[in-house]
Amino acid sequence: CSTLMRWAKRLAATTRSTYWCALILPAGGSVDWSSFGPDYTLIASGTTTPVTGLAGVNMTLTTSTGQSLMTLTNCSVGGSCGWYGNFADGAKLLWMNGTYYSQTGWWAPNGPLTVQFDSPQRGIGMQAMADELGPFTATLCAYDAGDSLLGCVPFEGTASATADGSAVFMGLYDDAAEISKVTIDAGGGLYPHDFALSQLWVTNARRTLVPASVTVTVNPVNDPPVV
Repeated sequence: CSTLMRWAKRLAATTRSTYWCALILPAGGSVDWSSFGPDYTLIASGTTTPVTGLAGVNMTLTTSTGQSLMTLTNCSVGGSCGWYGNFADGAKLLWMNGTYYSQTGWWAPNGPLTVQFDSPQRGIGMQAMADELGPFTATLCAYDAGDSLLGCVPFEGTASATADGSAVFMGLYDDAAEISKVTIDAGGGLYPHDFALSQLWVTNARRTLVPASVTVTVNPVNDPPVV
């Protein structure tokens, strides 16, 4: 997150923003997947876990198939771990745990993933990577307490085995504390709806707005406008 270019992309006629950097989300809580246990720990679909740093806030993880998720660690090629990707070296991950049946060539994905909060939040974010190298697409959708869609945001990433922390960050923030559920999906052409996530960030804090008295000078040549 060395630059704040494209820090917020407005959704049409709303106050919801997509975020491209974890540092921009207001301070909040998080879920570290290592808290579930060592690598290869299975997490049953429907598991509820507290959000560390947000007192009394819990979230429930549900796969589209009802099958279990799995914890893994990211490392560089040549290391000993369960995931070789472009998360940071040693990052603890949540994998969707899809299955490929080589005898039939049948792929059985477990995504998308649903994250349900027990109280409305303002934002969520995480790094994501598809379960294959190369370009992939991802989507993050938010819903309110009545299960009405607040909006969906597309993301594009490139998966590599560099273990350098360059995995795409996908996130969503809403000025109103109305996000009760999000669905997360990502995948490539070979293994759709199969992906891993890094530490998940959640916030119910309102972001600090720039006071009206502050004037910002923009160089139209070097500083692209924020949309």
